[in-house]
Amino acid sequence: MRSFTAAEQQWVAHKWLPRAVEGGYRRGAVVVSPNVLVRLATAYVTTNVQGLPLVYRSFDSEAEAVRWLLQ
Repeated sequence: MRSFTAAEQQWVAHKWLPRAVEGGYRRGAVVVSPNVLVRLATAYVTTNVQGLPLVYRSFDSEAEAVRWLLQ
């Protein structure tokens, strides 16, 4: 995945996440990218949750992420 632009980061953190929470979104699994810019953009979004009831965890593999989400 390519890195989010600054505008995309803002939109996800301040528009999409609050709406997703209204719809029941509570947990997010992040598969860590080898690309440092993607990691930074993801970190911005996951640390700017505005006090929303969200839990994020990072994983090295998709299989680990899916296992955690299905718990």
